[in-house]
Parts: sequence; structure tokens; C-alpha cells
Amino acid sequence: MPRYHQIRDIQVPFTADEEAVRDAEETQAVIDTAARDERQARQDVLEVKLKDDSITFEEMKELMRLRR
Repeated sequence: MPRYHQIRDIQVPFTADEEAVRDAEETQAVIDTAARDERQARQDVLEVKLKDDSITFEEMKELMRLRR
């Protein structure tokens, strides 16, 4: 399905180059979201380990990096 620009109440279809750029942006957004979710899940695991006092020194360093 083609995408359109709205220019002065007129819909103008994207060019092939604009479609490719937009596809790349959408793909990157999905990758970024997955990476952010993965980091958050790891941070959640480390936070639990910190609370129950079973965290290692290496995990503590990782947690401090993730908290930035």
C-alpha cells in the first residue's frame, strides 16, 4: 500500500526512494524497541537479584551501566 504526503490538502504519493527510506526507518524503530525491551528485562532481573542480595560484582557493574 503506497504512502502519501499531505501537501495543501492534496495527497501526493511517496517516491520509490521515499518509500525505501520510510521502510528503513520503520525497521530501525522495531529493532530499537526490541533492544530497549531486552535491556529493560535484563535490568529487571538484576534489580531482583540486588534486592535478594544474590547479585555478583560483575552483575552489579552491568546493572549500573543499564541504569544510565
